[in-house]
Amino acid sequence: MGLSYVISRRLSVPIRQLVYASREVAGGNLDTQVAVRSNDELAELASAFNHMASALRQMRGDLEEWGNTLEQKVKQRTEELVAMQTRVAQSERLASLGMLSAGVAHEINNPLGGILALTALTLEDLQQDDPSRANLEEVVAQCERCREIVKGLLEFSRQSETGAEQVDVSATVEETLRLLQKQAFFFNVKLVKDFAPGLPAVVGDKSQLEQVFMNIIVNAVQAMEEKGTLTVVTRFTEDEFVEVSISDTGCGIPADRVDHIFDPFYSTKMGGEGTGLGLSIAYGIVTRHQGSISVESEVGKGSTFIIRLPAMPQFTSVAQA
Repeated sequence: MGLSYVISRRLSVPIRQLVYASREVAGGNLDTQVAVRSNDELAELASAFNHMASALRQMRGDLEEWGNTLEQKVKQRTEELVAMQTRVAQSERLASLGMLSAGVAHEINNPLGGILALTALTLEDLQQDDPSRANLEEVVAQCERCREIVKGLLEFSRQSETGAEQVDVSATVEETLRLLQKQAFFFNVKLVKDFAPGLPAVVGDKSQLEQVFMNIIVNAVQAMEEKGTLTVVTRFTEDEFVEVSISDTGCGIPADRVDHIFDPFYSTKMGGEGTGLGLSIAYGIVTRHQGSISVESEVGKGSTFIIRLPAMPQFTSVAQA
């Protein structure tokens, strides 16, 4: 009887441990292990159980990691889709506004020219000390301002094709900076340049691209109140775009305004300091070059405008080499 009890206990205790461990694993506790204290068949069974639990634990970790990766990819693709839908909606909105602007500009241009001509003729007939002269001169000044707005509207709505020349983007940016650095408002601005060597050319209209770079750089300097650091970087991206980023250390743009800065007549400047057409025109030019323009900004820290232009296919392999 005593021998039978000992044998029975040696068998029942490990079996109970295996049963308990099996229930723990079934309940999701994959860290459960069975102690191995002998070299018999029960010990082999315990070792096999421990190996199974370890494999299940590894498998669960792999599944969790895969799930997290999948979730991140879905989130990334969703954000890209939302951004693309936003760009499409903005392009459609700007196209509609462009057609409207063209019609309005043409309708205004003719009567505006008549007002200017008649006012100028009237001024010629007035004496220098005539009290009406100051008022008429103000009319001329405001009409000239209206003419600039109409010119901007026509520029914004222009649907003409861009030039088809090969453009060296870094050289074009360099020429624009060289011109602006001679201006008084640039004297207290620290310029940091990082131009990637051997950038591929882009196809486009050099003068129009200069207009884009000049507009954004001038806006950046004004945002810094003509003192701060302006950083201009050019590089070639993996998806074969030539990218220009223009960063300032200015006041930044509030989050609720960033989505509107490319809209016509929308301006973050004080009243009377701009027409709000500059960035709209820049957006139209870059879009006609099959590129994109975006902005990243933080209030109090500054803004970064990113212009992306497709590289000429015959130059991309050289740039990647």
